[in-house]
Amino acid sequence: MKYTVLRYFTDLQDKGYAYKEGDVYPREGLSPSRDRIEALASGNNKRHIPLIQALPEETEAVSPAEAPAEDSPAEKESKPKRRKKRDD
Repeated sequence: MKYTVLRYFTDLQDKGYAYKEGDVYPREGLSPSRDRIEALASGNNKRHIPLIQALPEETEAVSPAEAPAEDSPAEKESKPKRRKKRDD
């Protein structure tokens, strides 16, 4: 799972590697322990504040050409409403 960095920190368990706000944690090639991730995501670290937050699960991106077309509100208003047929 990937995380986003909330505040600048240097990872003391990764030779002082610096993470800036907005970076993705962990960096390429690093496999931190579950305990390390929990410490960084909670206040249970040397700075006593959460430093990372889980990124939302990645969803498969759909290109606009593949996405179903939606009517804009203006188009919906301009379309005539259908009348129900009556059975007389």
